Amino acid sequence: LSHYLKMFEELLRILKPQMASNFGIENQVIEINNGIYKLPDGSTRFLLTQNILNDVQNRKDITFLENVKTTIVHNQRSMTTLLLKKE
Repeated sequence: LSHYLKMFEELLRILKPQMASNFGIENQVIEINNGIYKLPDGSTRFLLTQNILNDVQNRKDITFLENVKTTIVHNQRSMTTLLLKKE
């Protein structure tokens, strides 16, 4: 988790708002190790999960400008967009 939070800080720095997640495909992914999942498309990726998003939302220096949006791509992977502002 600490590695992800450091990575998320970098995300905030460069303002890249889209990332892979397990939203909508939670029952189709297999956790391999510490946030790394095997996806139905055969790839392995670090995935944003609801627990991680909750941790991010609890940060006092971040404001979500819109609701989280997720696109499921052919039931193979899920891409989530966060529109947020660093205070």
